[in-house]
Amino acid sequence: MTRTTGRLIIVALLFAGISACSSSSITSVPAPYLAEPDNYVYFENGADLSDYLRFDRECGPLVSAHRGGPIPGFPENAIETFRQSVRTGPVFLEVDVRFTVDSVLVLLHDETLDRTTNGSGYIDETSFEAVRALHLRDQNGVLTPFQIPTLSEALAWSKGRAVVTLDVKRDVHPEHVVATIREHNAEGFVIIIVYSTDDYRTYQNIAPDLVYSVSFESSDELREFLFEWDSLQNVIAWTGVGYPDADIVDLVHQNNALAMAGTFGDLDSLALEDPSIYGNFLMMGIDVIATDQVQLASHVVNRERRNSVPKCSGLAR
Repeated sequence: MTRTTGRLIIVALLFAGISACSSSSITSVPAPYLAEPDNYVYFENGADLSDYLRFDRECGPLVSAHRGGPIPGFPENAIETFRQSVRTGPVFLEVDVRFTVDSVLVLLHDETLDRTTNGSGYIDETSFEAVRALHLRDQNGVLTPFQIPTLSEALAWSKGRAVVTLDVKRDVHPEHVVATIREHNAEGFVIIIVYSTDDYRTYQNIAPDLVYSVSFESSDELREFLFEWDSLQNVIAWTGVGYPDADIVDLVHQNNALAMAGTFGDLDSLALEDPSIYGNFLMMGIDVIATDQVQLASHVVNRERRNSVPKCSGLAR
């Protein structure tokens, strides 16, 4: 079997302690789960989520917690870590999903279990029963009491708390992912990552009602996408890791969509000494910053959001 390095990202959109944007097509309703903290946005379906994630809402920037935002004692891709990350402010939770030999979708970044657990071997050659017996290690290699969660468990936890973005591994069948979303009635809190127009087309054929994060490496690639699909109505545009191409960002905003870029790696390391790096991304028009330094980036982003909040209203605690 061909092995790829595709990732599945789960992203949580939680609005903690701040007001959020509203529109006539978005209804603020009590979520079926108690959110942590108690201020959040709950969407009934993909159309409401898509409508909220429009550039003209002007509700301020967001942070995406890379691999869920691990910190010492809280490993990557663990629900217990998600709970910590969403307390920092309005964040996406980015996590990776793979599948076991018996086709259970689980959250794991690497192809193997070696680095992040007390087990070993390829995840797609290991049964879920064996995976469930393992424990996760934190970023320093310290063993924790936390286990590898399933995608179903992540969706169940996220309902009423989080918007989840799925960056699907190439050898995971799209139908399997969509079926899991449907089982949890998760259309209103799921975004699927795709890396090409072909992948987007595949998902559109089976789930046109969902929201997608689409990767664009150039403004020409974005124009080709728009030529075929006419709009970015249900799209967040991923511009890559590093400072974005201004032409891409401008074109994304002209089409009333949000632009997302990553700082994980060297830029995050530099930001430990100079957090204004995150402010530079905001000044360049990036709406969502994907980072390993969730707390630090959130401090910068939350300050910017306070300037945007008066433009948004309508959601009570």
